[in-house]
Amino acid sequence: MWKNDLREKEKAALEKLLLEAPYIQIATICEGEPYLIAMHYAYRDGAIYVHGANRGRKALAFAESKPVAFQIVAGVEPVPNENPCDWSCRFFSILGRGRLERLAAEELPIALNYIAEKFSGKGDFVFPEPMLQATCVWRIAVSELTGRVKRYEL
Repeated sequence: MWKNDLREKEKAALEKLLLEAPYIQIATICEGEPYLIAMHYAYRDGAIYVHGANRGRKALAFAESKPVAFQIVAGVEPVPNENPCDWSCRFFSILGRGRLERLAAEELPIALNYIAEKFSGKGDFVFPEPMLQATCVWRIAVSELTGRVKRYEL
Protein backbone atom coordinates (compact mmCIF):
# COMPACT_ATOMS: atom_id res chain seq x y z
CA MET A 1 0.00 0.00 0.00
CA TRP A 2 1.22 3.51 -0.76
CA LYS A 3 0.92 6.42 1.63
CA ASN A 4 2.05 10.05 1.40
CA ASP A 5 5.71 8.98 1.19
CA LEU A 6 5.27 7.56 -2.30
CA ARG A 7 8.30 6.93 -4.43
CA GLU A 8 8.37 8.88 -7.70
CA LYS A 9 7.54 5.82 -9.81
CA GLU A 10 4.50 5.05 -7.66
CA LYS A 11 3.35 8.69 -7.68
CA ALA A 12 3.51 8.64 -11.47
CA ALA A 13 1.40 5.44 -11.58
CA LEU A 14 -1.23 6.99 -9.29
CA GLU A 15 -1.30 10.19 -11.34
CA LYS A 16 -1.67 8.19 -14.57
CA LEU A 17 -4.58 6.21 -13.14
CA LEU A 18 -6.25 9.38 -11.81
CA LEU A 19 -6.00 10.96 -15.24
CA GLU A 20 -7.07 7.93 -17.29
CA ALA A 21 -9.59 5.81 -15.39
CA PRO A 22 -13.11 6.24 -16.78
CA TYR A 23 -15.08 6.47 -13.55
CA ILE A 24 -14.91 6.95 -9.82
CA GLN A 25 -17.05 5.57 -7.00
CA ILE A 26 -17.85 8.10 -4.28
CA ALA A 27 -19.10 7.12 -0.83
CA THR A 28 -20.88 9.48 1.52
CA ILE A 29 -23.92 9.64 3.81
CA CYS A 30 -27.38 10.64 2.56
CA GLU A 31 -30.23 11.05 5.02
CA GLY A 32 -28.30 9.07 7.64
CA GLU A 33 -27.61 6.10 5.35
CA PRO A 34 -24.51 5.07 3.37
CA TYR A 35 -24.65 6.22 -0.26
CA LEU A 36 -22.30 5.08 -3.04
CA ILE A 37 -22.40 6.32 -6.61
CA ALA A 38 -20.25 5.71 -9.71
CA MET A 39 -19.60 8.84 -11.79
CA HIS A 40 -17.47 10.10 -14.65
CA TYR A 41 -14.89 12.57 -13.41
CA ALA A 42 -11.84 14.64 -14.22
CA TYR A 43 -8.70 15.12 -12.13
CA ARG A 44 -6.90 18.47 -12.14
CA ASP A 45 -4.32 19.98 -9.77
CA GLY A 46 -5.00 17.69 -6.82
CA ALA A 47 -8.80 17.84 -7.13
CA ILE A 48 -11.47 15.59 -8.61
CA TYR A 49 -14.44 17.12 -10.46
CA VAL A 50 -17.82 15.40 -10.90
CA HIS A 51 -21.14 16.70 -12.18
CA GLY A 52 -24.85 15.93 -12.15
CA ALA A 53 -28.33 17.38 -12.02
CA ASN A 54 -29.07 19.97 -9.36
CA ARG A 55 -31.89 17.82 -7.99
CA GLY A 56 -32.36 14.18 -7.06
CA ARG A 57 -30.66 11.86 -4.60
CA LYS A 58 -27.09 12.66 -5.68
CA ALA A 59 -27.71 16.40 -5.32
CA LEU A 60 -29.23 15.77 -1.91
CA ALA A 61 -26.29 13.58 -0.84
CA PHE A 62 -23.78 16.17 -2.08
CA ALA A 63 -25.76 19.22 -0.83
CA GLU A 64 -23.31 20.25 1.85
CA SER A 65 -19.55 20.37 2.05
CA LYS A 66 -18.46 17.19 3.77
CA PRO A 67 -15.84 14.48 3.84
CA VAL A 68 -16.16 11.68 1.27
CA ALA A 69 -14.29 8.53 0.39
CA PHE A 70 -13.66 7.37 -3.15
CA GLN A 71 -12.34 4.44 -5.14
CA ILE A 72 -10.99 4.13 -8.67
CA VAL A 73 -10.25 0.72 -10.20
CA ALA A 74 -8.96 0.04 -13.72
CA GLY A 75 -7.13 -2.55 -15.77
CA VAL A 76 -8.92 -5.47 -14.17
CA GLU A 77 -7.98 -8.75 -15.87
CA PRO A 78 -8.29 -12.28 -14.52
CA VAL A 79 -5.08 -14.32 -14.28
CA PRO A 80 -6.16 -17.95 -14.75
CA ASN A 81 -4.34 -20.94 -13.36
CA GLU A 82 -4.90 -24.67 -13.63
CA ASN A 83 -5.36 -24.76 -9.88
CA PRO A 84 -8.54 -22.77 -9.13
CA CYS A 85 -7.11 -21.67 -5.76
CA ASP A 86 -4.27 -19.94 -7.62
CA TRP A 87 -6.43 -17.75 -9.87
CA SER A 88 -5.77 -14.08 -9.40
CA CYS A 89 -6.44 -10.68 -10.98
CA ARG A 90 -4.37 -7.85 -12.37
CA PHE A 91 -5.57 -4.38 -11.43
CA PHE A 92 -4.73 -0.83 -10.52
CA SER A 93 -6.66 0.75 -7.67
CA ILE A 94 -6.81 3.95 -5.69
CA LEU A 95 -8.61 4.63 -2.43
CA GLY A 96 -8.85 8.17 -1.22
CA ARG A 97 -10.52 10.72 0.94
CA GLY A 98 -11.28 14.36 0.51
CA ARG A 99 -13.70 17.17 1.14
CA LEU A 100 -16.62 17.63 -1.25
CA GLU A 101 -17.75 21.13 -2.16
CA ARG A 102 -20.25 22.48 -4.66
CA LEU A 103 -18.79 24.92 -7.16
CA ALA A 104 -20.16 28.41 -7.71
CA ALA A 105 -22.07 29.11 -10.93
CA GLU A 106 -19.17 30.99 -12.53
CA GLU A 107 -16.88 27.95 -12.03
CA LEU A 108 -19.19 25.48 -13.82
CA PRO A 109 -18.04 26.01 -17.45
CA ILE A 110 -14.38 25.57 -16.52
CA ALA A 111 -14.96 22.39 -14.51
CA LEU A 112 -17.38 20.94 -17.08
CA ASN A 113 -14.71 21.48 -19.72
CA TYR A 114 -12.23 19.53 -17.58
CA ILE A 115 -14.61 16.56 -17.73
CA ALA A 116 -15.43 17.07 -21.42
CA GLU A 117 -11.74 17.29 -22.32
CA LYS A 118 -10.97 14.02 -20.54
CA PHE A 119 -13.50 12.12 -22.64
CA SER A 120 -13.52 14.04 -25.94
CA GLY A 121 -10.04 15.55 -26.14
CA LYS A 122 -11.72 18.93 -26.56
CA GLY A 123 -12.03 21.38 -23.67
CA ASP A 124 -13.45 24.55 -25.18
CA PHE A 125 -17.17 23.85 -25.16
CA VAL A 126 -19.68 26.64 -24.60
CA PHE A 127 -22.55 25.37 -22.47
CA PRO A 128 -26.11 26.72 -22.90
CA GLU A 129 -27.33 28.74 -19.93
CA PRO A 130 -30.40 26.49 -19.27
CA MET A 131 -28.07 23.47 -19.03
CA LEU A 132 -25.77 25.30 -16.61
CA GLN A 133 -28.76 26.25 -14.46
CA ALA A 134 -29.82 22.59 -14.21
CA THR A 135 -26.30 21.29 -13.45
CA CYS A 136 -24.14 21.04 -10.36
CA VAL A 137 -20.41 20.46 -10.33
CA TRP A 138 -18.65 19.32 -7.19
CA ARG A 139 -14.95 19.35 -6.43
CA ILE A 140 -13.28 16.87 -4.11
CA ALA A 141 -10.17 18.40 -2.61
CA VAL A 142 -8.09 15.23 -2.21
CA SER A 143 -6.57 14.87 1.25
CA GLU A 144 -5.38 11.26 1.18
CA LEU A 145 -4.52 8.70 -1.50
CA THR A 146 -3.45 5.10 -1.23
CA GLY A 147 -3.00 2.82 -4.19
CA ARG A 148 -2.22 -0.66 -5.26
CA VAL A 149 -0.93 -2.20 -8.44
CA LYS A 150 -1.24 -5.97 -8.65
CA ARG A 151 0.54 -8.07 -11.27
CA TYR A 152 1.44 -5.10 -13.47
CA GLU A 153 4.85 -3.54 -13.93
CA LEU A 154 5.06 0.14 -12.98
